[in-house]
Amino acid sequence: MSTIRRPSSGDRRAPCGYWKRLAENQLQIGDDEAAVIVSVTAEGREFELRAEEIDEPIRYSKKPTRLGFRFTKPVQELQVVFTIDPKK
Repeated sequence: MSTIRRPSSGDRRAPCGYWKRLAENQLQIGDDEAAVIVSVTAEGREFELRAEEIDEPIRYSKKPTRLGFRFTKPVQELQVVFTIDPKK
């Protein structure tokens, strides 16, 4: 069960466009001052991270990036867990 709440004015959000891989199953999204760490667990299945710049007209100077995960072997059923923590 997930909870949706309205952001308060003190919330820090990761800016769009900046990300880097920290490990095979871990990413940092956002700059060092306002970043989150995303860890991915996929029941021991191998996957690869795919990054694709979205080429559409936007009002920002940097185009957004779509991050996706592609499994290296076909699967019929799978549980994927994304854990998102603030960078310490």
